[in-house]
Amino acid sequence: RICLGRNMAIDSVFLAISSILQVFNISNPRNEEGKEIPCEYDFTSGFFSYPTDFKCTIEPRSLVAKELIVRS
Repeated sequence: RICLGRNMAIDSVFLAISSILQVFNISNPRNEEGKEIPCEYDFTSGFFSYPTDFKCTIEPRSLVAKELIVRS
Protein backbone atom coordinates (compact mmCIF):
# COMPACT_ATOMS: atom_id res chain seq x y z
CA ARG A 1 0.00 0.00 0.00
CA ILE A 2 1.10 3.53 -0.72
CA CYS A 3 0.85 6.45 1.70
CA LEU A 4 -1.64 8.99 0.39
CA GLY A 5 0.33 11.90 1.82
CA ARG A 6 3.74 10.88 0.49
CA ASN A 7 3.79 13.51 -2.28
CA MET A 8 2.92 16.25 0.18
CA ALA A 9 5.61 14.97 2.57
CA ILE A 10 8.26 14.93 -0.18
CA ASP A 11 7.29 18.47 -1.23
CA SER A 12 7.41 19.67 2.40
CA VAL A 13 10.91 18.25 2.91
CA PHE A 14 12.06 19.82 -0.38
CA LEU A 15 10.71 23.24 0.66
CA ALA A 16 12.31 23.01 4.11
CA ILE A 17 15.73 22.04 2.75
CA SER A 18 15.65 24.60 -0.08
CA SER A 19 14.67 27.34 2.40
CA ILE A 20 17.67 26.49 4.58
CA LEU A 21 20.06 26.36 1.61
CA GLN A 22 18.70 29.68 0.34
CA VAL A 23 19.99 31.64 3.35
CA PHE A 24 22.86 29.55 4.75
CA ASN A 25 26.27 28.40 3.55
CA ILE A 26 27.07 24.97 4.95
CA SER A 27 30.74 24.00 4.80
CA ASN A 28 33.43 21.95 6.48
CA PRO A 29 34.59 23.20 9.90
CA ARG A 30 37.79 25.24 10.13
CA ASN A 31 40.73 24.92 12.51
CA GLU A 32 42.39 27.77 14.45
CA GLU A 33 44.41 28.72 11.35
CA GLY A 34 41.27 29.02 9.22
CA LYS A 35 41.94 25.92 7.12
CA GLU A 36 39.09 23.56 6.34
CA ILE A 37 39.02 20.27 8.22
CA PRO A 38 37.81 17.47 5.92
CA CYS A 39 34.78 15.61 7.23
CA GLU A 40 34.69 11.87 7.61
CA TYR A 41 31.24 10.56 6.80
CA ASP A 42 30.04 7.30 8.26
CA PHE A 43 26.73 5.50 8.64
CA THR A 44 25.30 3.36 11.40
CA SER A 45 24.69 -0.30 10.76
CA GLY A 46 21.47 -2.13 11.39
CA PHE A 47 17.96 -2.30 10.03
CA PHE A 48 17.72 1.51 9.91
CA SER A 49 20.94 3.12 8.68
CA TYR A 50 21.53 6.84 9.13
CA PRO A 51 24.57 9.16 9.09
CA THR A 52 26.58 9.49 12.29
CA ASP A 53 27.16 12.94 13.78
CA PHE A 54 29.65 15.19 12.00
CA LYS A 55 30.83 18.77 12.43
CA CYS A 56 30.12 21.56 9.96
CA THR A 57 30.00 25.34 9.78
CA ILE A 58 26.66 27.05 9.11
CA GLU A 59 26.79 30.76 8.29
CA PRO A 60 24.33 33.23 6.74
CA ARG A 61 25.01 33.84 3.03
CA SER A 62 24.75 37.64 3.29
CA LEU A 63 23.62 40.53 5.48
CA VAL A 64 20.20 40.39 3.82
CA ALA A 65 19.94 36.69 4.65
CA LYS A 66 21.02 37.38 8.24
CA GLU A 67 18.32 40.05 8.61
CA LEU A 68 15.74 37.65 7.17
CA ILE A 69 16.76 35.00 9.71
CA VAL A 70 16.65 37.44 12.64
CA ARG A 71 13.20 38.75 11.63
CA SER A 72 11.73 35.24 11.33
